Amino acid sequence: MLKNCFVFLIVVVVVTVYYYVYWWEPEQDTSLGCYTAGGDTLPDILDIKTPSEKSTYFIDTSCTSYTKGKIFITPRQACAVESAAFNNPDFQTFLMYASPGSIKDDNTLSDRLLKILTNIVNVKVVRLNYAGLLNGNVYTKERIQLLILYKYGGIYLDLDTVTIRSFNGLALNFAVAESETHVNNAVIRSSIKGSGHEFIKMCLKELKEYFRGDFWGYNGPVVVTKILKKMCEVNNIKDIMYKKKCSGFTVYPPEKFYPIFYENWRLYFEDARKKEKAYVMGNSYAIHVWNKLSKNTVSNSSGSIYRYAAGKYCPQVYSIAREYF
Repeated sequence: MLKNCFVFLIVVVVVTVYYYVYWWEPEQDTSLGCYTAGGDTLPDILDIKTPSEKSTYFIDTSCTSYTKGKIFITPRQACAVESAAFNNPDFQTFLMYASPGSIKDDNTLSDRLLKILTNIVNVKVVRLNYAGLLNGNVYTKERIQLLILYKYGGIYLDLDTVTIRSFNGLALNFAVAESETHVNNAVIRSSIKGSGHEFIKMCLKELKEYFRGDFWGYNGPVVVTKILKKMCEVNNIKDIMYKKKCSGFTVYPPEKFYPIFYENWRLYFEDARKKEKAYVMGNSYAIHVWNKLSKNTVSNSSGSIYRYAAGKYCPQVYSIAREYF
C-alpha cells in the first residue's frame, strides 16, 4: 500500500513539473502597454502596399525594442529572417515589430544584424499596428499571428526557425504536426480565401471565446489541433497528416518542419552524425529549435545541426555571430 502511494506521488510530481516547464505561462498583460506608446517608429505595415500571398511573416511581440530605445534583434531571430529570404528570393519577407522604435546604428551586434537584414532586397522591417490590427481586442501572440494571415495570406514562421529550402511546391494552405497527436502553430500557411482562410477564422473564434491566459499550450497547438480535427472530421491527427488534403487543407508530418521533437531539442546543439544531419537536411523545409527550452544553450560542436544550418542558410548573420549558435 505504502509503495503504491509512493509511486502515485512520484507520478503527480513528474506531471506537475512537466506542466510548468512545457505548458504553463503566467497570464499575459492584456493592456496595450508599449504597443500604443509614442515615439519613433518603423513604417507601418497597414500603410504600405498590400503584401502578396507569396510573403513570409516574422513577428516580434516583445517590448524589448521600446525599453532599449531602438529596434532590437538577436542573432537567432536575424538568422530566421535571413534564411527565409535567402531560400525564397521570390517571396517578400516581413519582420514586424509590435513595439515602437527606430533602427539606430550604434555599432552594437543587434545594429549590425539589422543592417544585414535591411540590405537584403526581399526583406522589409516594419511596425505592426497593434491597435489597427486588433481593433482594441485582447493581445496574444497567437491572435496577432492569425490576424496577419487572415488579412493578407502567406506564411507565418516563429523567430526560432531556420529555413533550409524554398517554400515553392508547398501547399497554399497548411499546418504541420509536431507529433501524431498535436499540430504546432510555429509554421502556418493560409491563402486569403478558401479553406485556409476558413481555418484561420475558426481559430480566431476559438481564441476569442476560450482564451486561456494560464495555459500557454492551449492558445497555440491545442487550439490549432482542435480546429483541424473538427474541420477534417477526424479524432486523431495521424489520420490526416499523410493524406494529401483535408477540406483543401494540408497537414504535413513532423519531419517537414519539426524533424526533432521538442523533448529531444538538445540534438540540435550536439555533434551530429552524418546520417542524422542528412535526414534533417534531406527531408525538412525548416528546423524549429524550440527557443522556449533552448534559449540559453549554444552548440557544443561545430558539427551540430543548428550550426550547420545557420552557416549555410543565414551566412551573413552567422559570419558575425557564430558563437550564438
